[in-house]
Amino acid sequence: MTHIVYGIDDKFLPCLLVSMYSVLRTISTPIKFTVIAASLEFDSSSIYKLVEQYPDATVEIQKFDVEKLTDYTRATKSTRYSAATMIPLFVPSLIDAKCIFLDADTLVLQDISVLFQSDMQDCLIGAVPTYTASVYTNYFENQGISKLLFRSRNNRIKEKLQTTADRLGFTMQELTTKYFSAGVIIFDSNAIRNESVFEKLTDMEYSKKYWQFFPDEEHLNYLFKNHVCHLDIKWNVYKDFPRFMWQYFPKEKKTEIISAIRYPSILHFANFYRKRLWKRPWYRARKRYRIYKRICREMDHQTGINIISMFEARQ
Repeated sequence: MTHIVYGIDDKFLPCLLVSMYSVLRTISTPIKFTVIAASLEFDSSSIYKLVEQYPDATVEIQKFDVEKLTDYTRATKSTRYSAATMIPLFVPSLIDAKCIFLDADTLVLQDISVLFQSDMQDCLIGAVPTYTASVYTNYFENQGISKLLFRSRNNRIKEKLQTTADRLGFTMQELTTKYFSAGVIIFDSNAIRNESVFEKLTDMEYSKKYWQFFPDEEHLNYLFKNHVCHLDIKWNVYKDFPRFMWQYFPKEKKTEIISAIRYPSILHFANFYRKRLWKRPWYRARKRYRIYKRICREMDHQTGINIISMFEARQ
């Protein structure tokens, strides 16, 4: 049975429902959902209403003890990262055996049971490497005269990348090839519990230096750098580079990245509410917008859950 885990707060209930529906409409195996909620202030009846329409699906909602994150929430009050952001770090201690953790702002377009059955090659986690740093490094290094005109900007970006690498204990080569996104992760919980990284995962004092950056993602990258199975990029397509940028993709991954952009298995949306995916497009992501809105409409028709009105109510 495929096991999918989400970590949310009440604000992300609508996009959780869309993500769950996108899984259900494509999966070919029985599935179990576990929703770990940082609060239970939302009406969970819509979650059960959705899952009950699929006989091979079950769902469990767990209340997450946010008191574990008291120091984190005090330190990050002014940032965009809520307590729910840190839930992935606790998945191996809350969930037995193997599972896939998905951010609620993901849209699954192909059968995720294929991903669940991936060979982990004795690694502790599976995740999708990101090549943003590599793409922009190549871009700024190959601008010709613009390289001279924008030297100051380019140097700032290089310094920022170097600072990130230093914070994580990465070389620049590792940052551009090994860094992975935390939006889609396969956890082998049983294996992780037998390793020294397990206690460090949920040690908030240990993760403190990442809180003002990408708190869960950077902490995971630091701990699992040498224990991660890199998955096909199509399973976490979080950015559609414009066509003119394709020439700056790393040569050894260019074909895979272009294929992933054209035929994604999972789309991952950043700044979800600011970009209002369910309502209107923005220039660089028209294709993504159309897919998301189409699935919202399909979900309304197939399940009777008016997801658009739920989004609007949270604006």
